[in-house]
Amino acid sequence: MWFDAEANFERFSHPDSIDYYLTKIKSLGFTHAVVDVRPITGEVLFDTEFAPKMREWQGYERKDFDYLGHFIKKAHELGNRSACFSQCICCRS
Repeated sequence: MWFDAEANFERFSHPDSIDYYLTKIKSLGFTHAVVDVRPITGEVLFDTEFAPKMREWQGYERKDFDYLGHFIKKAHELGNRSACFSQCICCRS
């Protein structure tokens, strides 16, 4: 299942929302979660020294938490695989 960065920026600004949707896709039979981590703004949704972190989208400001780390941790807890996608960076766990 693909999780788009911009479309879900506000929705996935809370760890419990990430938990809910990962649990939901697992119950539907999905085995992988692909997380978009580099939105169209050129910012990223994880901590790095190479690009600024996206903290706001369309007027919504996200509190600081490990968005990508939480996706990976929860997906693994559920027995799913997770991957993050960027236009030029791809990593797997």
